[in-house]
Amino acid sequence: MRELEEEFVREVIGRPPQTQEEHNKSGRLRRKFQIGIQRGKSDPEVNALIDVDTNEQRLELLQGMKNTMNEDEFAEIRNLVLREGLVNPKLFNQLK
Repeated sequence: MRELEEEFVREVIGRPPQTQEEHNKSGRLRRKFQIGIQRGKSDPEVNALIDVDTNEQRLELLQGMKNTMNEDEFAEIRNLVLREGLVNPKLFNQLK
């Protein structure tokens, strides 16, 4: 599995990561890859949460998801991102 993950990163970046920005991108790609394998699909909402850099951005994304998803869909996303450590649990207390 690790070999597939490395190949995926090299394909997207074009070479092994060399700069700090490429290492950060590599880490985000690995998370997306691992979660996609676990779930059997890529999830744009989860990928968006992985791609942002600040809790303020994550909170804004989560608020939009909460407003547009039904309760079961949002609960599934919430459980996944908490289990994977993608979002600080305190952010969910800030949702309206």
